[in-house]
Amino acid sequence: DNITVCAPVGTNQALASPTSDNMEPGTNGWTATGLWHLANDLSSSPSNSWTYNNGSNYVTGARNTGTISRTVSLSNITSSISLRFKSWYETEDTGTAWDRKLVQLSTNGTSWSTLLQISGTNKQWIAHTVDLTAYAGRTVWIRFSFDSIDGVNNRYRGWFVDDVDVVALQAPKTDVFYDSMESTTNW
Repeated sequence: DNITVCAPVGTNQALASPTSDNMEPGTNGWTATGLWHLANDLSSSPSNSWTYNNGSNYVTGARNTGTISRTVSLSNITSSISLRFKSWYETEDTGTAWDRKLVQLSTNGTSWSTLLQISGTNKQWIAHTVDLTAYAGRTVWIRFSFDSIDGVNNRYRGWFVDDVDVVALQAPKTDVFYDSMESTTNW
């Protein structure tokens, strides 16, 4: 018989989720500006998602912007942390010049750093992961920001965000003691 005694490395012993939101229970602490609203016409998981449009597109006759944001406490987390979410969009282009779709973070609620700019494949749900480990032990503000850049070519469905999770990864375990019990001199 083998005997192994293990101990967790770090202080997080299980998968923790400081924030998990599939958008079903309502706004759930999110603050919305601009054209952002909860909608049920397109979602990754039934049946709501945050949507940037006026019900069909984001035509306003001028440049338009908006954000959804909320605070997340990472104060008890000391391991790796990730922001995970799903995104679907149909905008003026699939690049980064027009109709910008940004994932941003702040440690004070006023100064924002861009963590990710959504681009590439459109018109399908794409899973995204952003590393937040550098912010462990703090309270942060997470926001999704849309900027049309101009007032033309805005007759598209917009940007949809669903299934937002902030997860702390389980700390690996390390062997503290191991004995195969093959030798009589180990004890």
